Order: sequence, then structure tokens, then C-alpha cells
Amino acid sequence: MICFMAWFVAAWSCLLVVVMVSSMRLSRSASSSCGSSCGHGGHGGWGPRSYPVIGCLVAFYRNRRRLLDWYTEMLAASPSQTIVVDRLGARRTVVTANPANVEHILRARFANYPKGKPFTDVLGDLLGMGIFNVDGELWHAQRKLVSHEFSARALRDLEAQVLDEIAATRRARGAGEEGGDDGEGEGLDLDDYRRMRVLHAALCETMRLYPPVAWDSKHAAADDVLPDGTAVGRGDRVTYFQYGMGRMEAIWGADAADFSLDRWLSLPRGGGDGAAAASPAAAAFAGVSPFKYPVFQGGPRTCLGKEMAFVQMKFVASAVLRRFELRPVDEGRTPAFVPLMTAHMAGGLNVTVRRRTPAPATSTATNGTGGELTSS
Repeated sequence: MICFMAWFVAAWSCLLVVVMVSSMRLSRSASSSCGSSCGHGGHGGWGPRSYPVIGCLVAFYRNRRRLLDWYTEMLAASPSQTIVVDRLGARRTVVTANPANVEHILRARFANYPKGKPFTDVLGDLLGMGIFNVDGELWHAQRKLVSHEFSARALRDLEAQVLDEIAATRRARGAGEEGGDDGEGEGLDLDDYRRMRVLHAALCETMRLYPPVAWDSKHAAADDVLPDGTAVGRGDRVTYFQYGMGRMEAIWGADAADFSLDRWLSLPRGGGDGAAAASPAAAAFAGVSPFKYPVFQGGPRTCLGKEMAFVQMKFVASAVLRRFELRPVDEGRTPAFVPLMTAHMAGGLNVTVRRRTPAPATSTATNGTGGELTSS
């Protein structure tokens, strides 16, 4: 028996070595980009080249330091913006940047694509049985309960209460003038923040290129076929890739890699290129489909805190930028995007801070002869 076990282990080890060596030879000429390392991977779909036993381990190893860009390149090369990934020791994964597939997953066949036990088991100790970590009836019950706290009416009531508290504090310390703004955003109400269309566009464009969550995964409860024809098996991991979607020319046009506020702002007829950001008073915010821009998900599981998140971001940005001028310490450095459970910037962003000089106040008076005198 012992001899048989030793023989089996030796044979298996030899087979694994042979497969790995042959795989490395086959992929030696592959570049670090998609190139020859992706195509019809032998698993019934487009994706990284896969081999027996080890799957696409070789391609993953070669691109381990640039996974986000590698996935983006493969999705852009795929005719359907969908790839299939077979990894050693992991379940079959379908990754898509196709808006039609995203809508199918998040709305049309929502019940078939829960977060799934693999996700809830991993985060169970951290998130417990809260709304972020459950599916089915338990999720529906919690969603219904918490939705009242994030309604437009509840948000307005909260705003009124907070502003009353701020006003009381300002009166107590004798700061600020009646109806004025002390430069910290305290004189603005919810409607003011909603009218900040250019800032709203800048936030949306930033999250298009650098989404807070780089990808989100579901697990198929039953066999299915995506709108682009990709077959999904029961238990497969199905991922929509927000980071890649924000860079798809098929979705955003030839300038997908550029930061442009004009994607989100529109002017009346006659406005030229770039005019929307230059004329914020006339520009209107032009929203896009949540399945093209799934930063806040879409369908039944759309983020309830979306409105609150934008208000908070605008409050912080307007309060800081009105008082200070910020410049990167190293303007030539490209910050590294780190895609953990929620993304962050590696090492942060060091900036120099300079207080903005208030514009001198001016007043006008009549000089008695019909002319005006201006003083500072």
C-alpha cells in the first residue's frame, strides 16, 4: 500500500511538472499584454489561455503585477467584452464588461445571481447577517426596513436638523453673518449641493476611471445563458468589472481613457466641445444607465446611500477647495490604484496646501456728479 501511494505521488508530480514545463514553453513568447496569452482558451469561451490541471496559472503569474490592466485588455479584445477564466483550485469565473450582461445579472435575472455562499462565508465574521452580506428573503426584509432611512424625505429632514444644529452653534459663538457662508460650506443647503452640476460630473468621471470597487461578483444559482451567448453553469462565479468598463472604447468612445466632464454635462444646441464645463449655469447633468456605469450597482440592489454619498463628497470638496489650494508634491508621479475590497491609493497622495486669499471686497458710491467711486 505504501509503495502504491509513493508511486501515485511520484507519477502525479511528474505529470504536473511536464504540464507546467510545456505550458511555459508555449507561453514563453507571450507578451505581458493580452497578445497571444488570450483567445479561445479551451474552456468554451474567450479568455486567458488555459491548460490541463493548472488552468491559466501561467498567464496569471506573468501578469500578477498588472491584473486590472490585463483583464481590461482581454475584455477589450473579446468580441463580446466577456471572458471565461479557469484558475487552479478555483471555480470557473465569467468576467464581463458588457452592459447588456450587467443588466441581465443585476436586474433581469437578479434572483439567479445572489452574492452566494462563497462570498458570505468569507465576510461572515466581519459583516455577520447584515444587509451587505445576505441574500433572499433576509435581504429583502432588511432592504425594505432600511430604505425608509434613505428616502428623499428622510434626507431632507436630516438636512434640516443638521443645519439647525449648525445655526445654533454659530449663534452661540457669534460666528458668521446672518444668511452668509463662513467658507466651510455651512451656508449651503441640500438644494445647493444638488445644483453643483460640474462638481457632480467631476465626481462621476473620477469614479468611472477609479471606481471604489474595481469588480463585483455573484454566484449563479442555476444554469443560464448571458445575452451575449456566454454559457453560465450552476455555481459559476460571475463578475462584472467596473474598472474595465470605465475604460472600454466600445462603451465610452475613442477617448475612454481621458478625463472629460463633457460625458456628464450637456448644453442647449450650439454648445461646442468642452463648453459644458466652462458654462456650468447653462449645463444640465446628463446621467447614464447604471448598467453602463455600475459604480453604485443597479437593479434591486442599487446602493441606497448613493444620494447621501454624493452630498458628503460635495460637502467635503466644496468646504476644502473654497478655502485651500491643493497641489501634488510630485506632479510627475502616477498614483497606484489598489483594488482591495474597497479600492485605495497606494501611499496616499502627498499635497502642498495653501490657503486661498479672499478677493478684496469692493463698494461703490456716487461722487455727487453722477459718477461712481470704487474702494477696496
